Formats: sequence, C-alpha cells, structure tokens
Amino acid sequence: MTEPHEGWKKNANVTYEQLFKPWWAYPHPGLFALLMRLDKELGREKTLQLIKETTEQLAKGDANTRRVQSEDPETVIQTLVKWTNMDSDAVKHLLEFEIYPSSRREYHIDVTKCLYAKTAHEMGVPKELAYQWICYNDYVIAGILHPKIRLNRPKCLMLGDEKCEFHYTFED
Repeated sequence: MTEPHEGWKKNANVTYEQLFKPWWAYPHPGLFALLMRLDKELGREKTLQLIKETTEQLAKGDANTRRVQSEDPETVIQTLVKWTNMDSDAVKHLLEFEIYPSSRREYHIDVTKCLYAKTAHEMGVPKELAYQWICYNDYVIAGILHPKIRLNRPKCLMLGDEKCEFHYTFED
C-alpha cells in the first residue's frame, strides 16, 4: 500500500451536512460493509448491476451535474475542467495528481494517490465493488455533462494499478 498523503489526516473543518454530500464523495465503512453483504447474498453479477443502476440514478438526479449547453469543444472541455474541481482544498487532500496541458478537445489527469482507493483496499472491499461505486460514476457524469465527451481510463488505482489515467476527449 502507498504511503498516506499528508492531507488525509488534516482537519478539513466540514459540517456533518457537507460530510454527507455529495452522495459519492465519502466511502463510508457502513456502505462498503453493505456492498460486501449484498455481494455475498446476491452474487457478484447482480450486486455490480445494482450498484451501476444506483450510481446512474444518483448521478442523473444530482443538481450539480448539468448538461453543458454548448457545442463548442473548448467550452465543453473548460466546463469539464471546472467540474473536476481539481484545485479545491478538499480534492487536494483526497487525491495526489498531475494535470497535463489541455487542448481544445482533450483533458488529461493522472491520479497517483487516492483516499477512496486506500480506504476501500484497507477495508478489504473487493476491487470490482469499490470501483463500481466510487469510480464508475466518472463515466456517467462525463456523459451527462455532454454526450460528446468520452472518458478513457486505461488504468485505475481502485483496480490495483499504480495510478488512474483520465483521458477526456470531445468527439465529433
């Protein structure tokens, strides 16, 4: 396991309300225990399907996720950059990452440390279940933001890779 990011132990001064919103942000131990119980009772395939459907439903109902009303690739990519919120204090304490220069049609981020993945791995949550709950929504939200945004993530910390590679592309 990787060494902890120094910000993971910092007091973030959040309210309880902020702690419970947004729905996907905090990998609560009770939720992971429930996912593992569902996996045991229902089987992996059914559990993954239920998580996928729930993730999609929650993402589509999230008021913070809105379709970009533009067909200009640069505007869509700039909105995506703002949506990823990589310059916020919270994100800086949850993830360690590198952002690569964006073009009019592309945005690329590598995440090398992730508190979500660390927490899931330490709790013994099966990689596929944790991925489906925490990571799958990145694809869903990209599609909600704009139907021409494609996310390719060839590597993912949650699945055991050394980093997450996010390659967002605006396709015609």
